Amino acid sequence: ASCCSGNPEHNFTDLTDGTYEYYAYATDSAGNSNRTETRSITVNTVAPTPTPAPSPHQDTIFFDDMESGSSNWVSSGFWHISNNRYTSPDHSFWYGIESTKNYDNGKPNSGELTSPEINLGGTANPKLYFMSWYHTEYNKNYDKKFVEISVDNGSTWTKLKQITHTPKTWIEEQIDL
Repeated sequence: ASCCSGNPEHNFTDLTDGTYEYYAYATDSAGNSNRTETRSITVNTVAPTPTPAPSPHQDTIFFDDMESGSSNWVSSGFWHISNNRYTSPDHSFWYGIESTKNYDNGKPNSGELTSPEINLGGTANPKLYFMSWYHTEYNKNYDKKFVEISVDNGSTWTKLKQITHTPKTWIEEQIDL
């Protein structure tokens, strides 16, 4: 297949399962090229089995697995429902650009994901449980992930937790409210 004129990367989207051979070369304006050794790659389109979603906890007041849409969640930046990475049957909220499977658009960016209002009146010792997975830059001064709560309809927010667990791993987070 021909590709990549001036572009060192190419994504093939129409490959079926099998083993493919490829090689890379450069051609100068006179038509001279330097072919490298041939390599092979195996394509397996069977999707990996996702980590199962946690069951709702005892006395659950609010539960959402994103399978029925946004359910009045408010999102900004690159937050959107996707099947790119999930722990429920097929969907989750994900921060990124769907076409590139990345959040890096060459400019600083940020976003917020806010749940619908949840009435905790009359509850004793409420806890927030949620699944978290991330892959960000490794510089601790960038890409901070916070969980905040508002008890005055969003006028002010209190930071509850900074997400810092092992990257690229689904973790069930628990926060005592």
